[in-house]
Amino acid sequence: MKKTLLAICLALATTTAFAQFNQSDYPSVTFGLVGGVNAAFLKTKMPQGSAVSNNVIFPGSLGINADFRFNDYLSLRPGISYSGKGGDLQYIESVSAPFGTMDQTVDQKFALNYIEVPVNLIGHIPVTDSFNILIGAGPYVAMGLSAKTTTTVGDSDPETDKLEFGNNGDFKSTDLGAATMLGFETSSGLIFGINYDIGLTNIAQNGDSNNSLKTGTIYASIGFSFH
Repeated sequence: MKKTLLAICLALATTTAFAQFNQSDYPSVTFGLVGGVNAAFLKTKMPQGSAVSNNVIFPGSLGINADFRFNDYLSLRPGISYSGKGGDLQYIESVSAPFGTMDQTVDQKFALNYIEVPVNLIGHIPVTDSFNILIGAGPYVAMGLSAKTTTTVGDSDPETDKLEFGNNGDFKSTDLGAATMLGFETSSGLIFGINYDIGLTNIAQNGDSNNSLKTGTIYASIGFSFH
């Protein structure tokens, strides 16, 4: 949590300083609300011979941001949001049987909830007086809040278990990554966007180069900027 607070303070301090150099017809600072639906998946790397099928789940996201405008074409946009991540992994597991072993399909859904702090550099491309295309990218830091897994083995009933973040938990508490976005904004402040978060941290607590788990999220968002 200290890392998240430090990231927020640094982002606000830096962008406040930049805002003093605003050379735009737009307000130097605007604040916004944004929410959407995520298509979340896990990028896996397993030991040789392990076959894993990666499928998406659909959690949500909700957050606030501040847009610090340098000029008519460029701004810096830090934010803080709740973001659902995770994914659905399917693999084959060998189990004991009366006459040897048998293979069973295991379906494991991971629901990972984070507080995420992105800082994106946004390009504003004017199309008309009332319509801008937005293109952006930047880093993010995400802190794990809660997690659970729902496991189905073969034809058995699903079982749900709580997972933990932290040194003694199942996943690392911090996920560092990069974000990209493409969207458009109207003169009234309505914003539509498609975003892609690329997790760069191996979040598996005991992971290594041959056993890794990274987050990935594509999400569609709608927001409003208060001018």
